[in-house]
Amino acid sequence: MRSAEPDDKIVFFFGGHGEYAEVDMMGSTVGTDCDFQCIIAGDGRRIYGKEFRSWFCDARYPSVAVTTVFDTCHSGGSLGLPYTYYVKGKVTKSHKVSGKRVSTPMVQISATHPYEVAYSNKFKDGYYGQLTYSLLRYLKGTEYPTMEGLVAHLDETCDPTGAQVPQLCSSRKIKGRISLF
Repeated sequence: MRSAEPDDKIVFFFGGHGEYAEVDMMGSTVGTDCDFQCIIAGDGRRIYGKEFRSWFCDARYPSVAVTTVFDTCHSGGSLGLPYTYYVKGKVTKSHKVSGKRVSTPMVQISATHPYEVAYSNKFKDGYYGQLTYSLLRYLKGTEYPTMEGLVAHLDETCDPTGAQVPQLCSSRKIKGRISLF
């Protein structure tokens, strides 16, 4: 992040294991959801959402855009970004969930909400996390992606049974066309 230039876009993708750890690194149980959501790194270390957010906000320039994709359990909202998106009826809406200010333009695409499990499946062309497969289908089939279109597509196709509900969050309210990568 420290070496990113003003117009750079950073993409972070993690497909693996995540958990909701009731006790954080310091043994504390007081905090918000994002204080306890973490991914499990290859060496077994827990990396918490607030730690990721601090890394992503460490850019020299406030214009460096960050897109994160977490195809893992318990990942929704783990960065503590203030806006979340959802489908109500056939309309995509945004809701401000916190007053937290995040200086970096950031979008978080998560496979699940904080207390949910993410799934993988065998598709016709391979084995994928459901979020990854659905996200790739949207990006391949859409010339001009929008936040509304992405939210609606993931809501409809990621897991039609409703067992896994993806969550999109952002540091700023976004309407219309998006450039994720």
